[in-house]
Amino acid sequence: MKTNRNQLLRKFKNLSRVLTHNSSMKVTFSGKGAFHTSGHINLPIGDFADDDFITMSLGYCDHELGHEQYTNDNFYQLAANRHPFMVRLLNSLDDVHQENRMFADFRGTRISIRKLVELCKIKGVFCLPSKDNHAQVLKGWVLYKGRSELLEQPVVELFQQTDVMMKNLFGDEFYQKCHHILRSDVLNSLGSTEACFNVAEAIWEAFVEWMDEQERKDDDSQEDSDGAEGSDDTDGADDDSQDDSDGAEGSDDTDGADDDSQEDSDGAEGSDDTDGADDDSQEDSDGAEGSDDTDGADDDSQEDSDGAEGARQASVKAKIIEEIEEMSSEDEHAEIIKIIDEMAANSDASVELIEPLGLLKKCETQPKYREKLIDSDCHRLVARMKNPLKRVFHDQNFVNFSHKNRGKSISSTRLAGVAVGNTKVFESESIHRSPNAAVGLLVDSSGSMTFEDMKMANSVAYSLSDTLDSIHGVKSIVGYYPAFENDDYRNQFCGIVKPFEAKANINNFLVCGSGGTPTAEAVCSMTSLLASRAEPRKLLFVITDGDPNCVESTKQAVEEAQAVGVKVFGIGIKRLIAGFDGADFEVINSKDELLNALTKKLKHAFI
Repeated sequence: MKTNRNQLLRKFKNLSRVLTHNSSMKVTFSGKGAFHTSGHINLPIGDFADDDFITMSLGYCDHELGHEQYTNDNFYQLAANRHPFMVRLLNSLDDVHQENRMFADFRGTRISIRKLVELCKIKGVFCLPSKDNHAQVLKGWVLYKGRSELLEQPVVELFQQTDVMMKNLFGDEFYQKCHHILRSDVLNSLGSTEACFNVAEAIWEAFVEWMDEQERKDDDSQEDSDGAEGSDDTDGADDDSQDDSDGAEGSDDTDGADDDSQEDSDGAEGSDDTDGADDDSQEDSDGAEGSDDTDGADDDSQEDSDGAEGARQASVKAKIIEEIEEMSSEDEHAEIIKIIDEMAANSDASVELIEPLGLLKKCETQPKYREKLIDSDCHRLVARMKNPLKRVFHDQNFVNFSHKNRGKSISSTRLAGVAVGNTKVFESESIHRSPNAAVGLLVDSSGSMTFEDMKMANSVAYSLSDTLDSIHGVKSIVGYYPAFENDDYRNQFCGIVKPFEAKANINNFLVCGSGGTPTAEAVCSMTSLLASRAEPRKLLFVITDGDPNCVESTKQAVEEAQAVGVKVFGIGIKRLIAGFDGADFEVINSKDELLNALTKKLKHAFI
């Protein structure tokens, strides 16, 4: 059964960061299990119409790519040598550290990770710890504090409730100490796995110190209890008093004298056993009193109660150790993988993806003698295109919603964050004359490009890039394909001559043609870069003069780009090019025709 391509390709955004730093990083879709090893991430084939499956897969992939890029595994081994629970603390902090750095480098990943966190709350991956489980509460407190305060993810309520549990369970002194260790400036300074290790170590040492203190208190309490029981002589004193009383009664001869007198005066009455019976009754009564074990039973009951209390108190540290040992070996990563695998369990489909070109970011200025590879009047073309393109991009206003410390309208959904110091609760709305668009330019530099064609393509690429960057809110990137590192023709790359964050340098556009025409692979590479951008509009222009190496793969690559929200435009140098069936395409015979082609297609794109 063939997988619906449009559904499948929505997952292509999982590749959004793959080629940005590590050109050899591999992401595959195969089998029924998700996994991450060094240099390789695999995602299973599942129901690509299921938004939850796409969200989990995309968020997991972006998160693991963050670990691939920013995590130093050596510190995990150091943490494991200290204690397994310290690894849990380190992982919670390292997750926050690497996601924070990833958001700064690739703003679009903030959206995919936020959606993953929201779904993790629904699926129970992120939930409240058991309120009497010390290990769970401490680990959850570290995890939710970083995600709510630093990353501003939707776990504020979980952190607030865990924070209350933390104070109730550990006491104010330990609570304040942990807040000091993981204060806001420390969170903001987590720039490496080593920094995370140092904070995790400080929290772990404070935890061990707290456990030792509880054990000392329990021992002192037990000793005081035993001493108090040993010095209690109340029962002994009562026994001595009872003996003295019995002895005094036994030595009393008054009854005996009366008996003798009574026998002398009245023999008949002397045979009366009434008083003897009374004596026997008294003895029985005394015996009954002497055999009363009520006080002794109470003493035993009290001793058992004191012993149980002492055992309970003395087991605090042992209980925590047992809690740590009983913690599931599966962390949040493993639970997410399990959910993804369950979603993919009923799928046997397989997918062959186009292998994108690696990115070559070394841009060296070309010698001056090659300056004829670009027209000298490109600045004139830039001046002609600037105002028309600005009007096209500004046809639709951009409304921006932001939150500030003061204002008139309060956002009720953000009030919960006030308790943790987030005072930006007032809503503010503004209309910008800025479209916020990310534009990619791909230039065919294959051997089929003649000198004149290459000169025209260079001029078009430079002029368009310079024009776009002069429009507020528009950022562009320019890549040539194929590119070769150190004239090594064994590996093909997409050469980036102008990154998003840099201005166009005309000297970097002096490119001549060589090699084949891997259009499909180059489109995949540029799509991955554009898909990771936060701008709402994403456009890709492909400037080429000849048919690609594989027409069908190019069709697939264009379809993949459109599926993840990247609008593709083909610009043919003097001819119509195969493989762009699903994209807007214009043929130009000179750079002067570029303006009409662009304005026509861009207007169509923004409808």
